Amino acid sequence: SSLWVTSATWGWWTTPNLAAIEDYQGGGQWHEKLSYSDEYFDSGLEMLQANEAKIGYMGGYDTVVCYTAPILFAKHLQQAYRVFDTPTLKEDIATAQGRELLRRRMIELRVDSLFGPVLFDRN
Repeated sequence: SSLWVTSATWGWWTTPNLAAIEDYQGGGQWHEKLSYSDEYFDSGLEMLQANEAKIGYMGGYDTVVCYTAPILFAKHLQQAYRVFDTPTLKEDIATAQGRELLRRRMIELRVDSLFGPVLFDRN
């Protein structure tokens, strides 16, 4: 498995704050020929076609990113609270200890996405 991170700085090269560009990253490397799937779509292209059928706009890789990110977040929360009823997410986010527990639970997360398998390490 891998994570492909790319610069998301197109157009920023003309800005006066060039030093900040090195810290900008994005998950915008997707291509319609990628064969990855998730539980809802067999491919990113299928998701884009469903998007076009539903709202009249097919979109591109930005659309795939905007679709994938909330699914990853939802899967993280489902995984993190699959056994625990308390504390609640609201309580966990409110404390440093709770946020650390959420971070640690993310280490166990594995999600099949339209970008491929998404995994996190302990960092």
